[in-house]
Amino acid sequence: MRFSLATVVVAALVGTGIAAPLARRTLVSEVGGLLVGITQGVVVDVVALETQLTGLLGPIVAKIESVIKVTLAEKLVSLVHGVEGKVAATVNVNNVVQIVGEALAMVAQGVDLNAVNAYLNAATNGQIVSLEVALGIPNLSQVLGLVQH
Repeated sequence: MRFSLATVVVAALVGTGIAAPLARRTLVSEVGGLLVGITQGVVVDVVALETQLTGLLGPIVAKIESVIKVTLAEKLVSLVHGVEGKVAATVNVNNVVQIVGEALAMVAQGVDLNAVNAYLNAATNGQIVSLEVALGIPNLSQVLGLVQH
């Protein structure tokens, strides 16, 4: 078999194009898998959850915690009693914690905040229109140092 330089370059570009979306899905899947069982009535070890979230999401955890006055794990778990109860009753969305966690993973990967907000809006049938609303941080893009497009 003979391979030309063009064939190798094309294969490398295709491989790179496929690998990047898979890496993104992996982090979103990992965070989603971590949070999937957090629903009403479930007891959660927030210290262990915080450690896992920090390991997965990296520096955005500290940035968010600098303004929410609790740990990110506590904030996410609190959604079960506030936002999730309302959303679950209204539109039969059972795991708002998982959905918000996946949105955070998207932000950690560099997905544009407008796209993340569109995901949240669609996934909760319009009950959570933005990550800012879910976390109670009106200036989230500034807190995270995101550039608005």
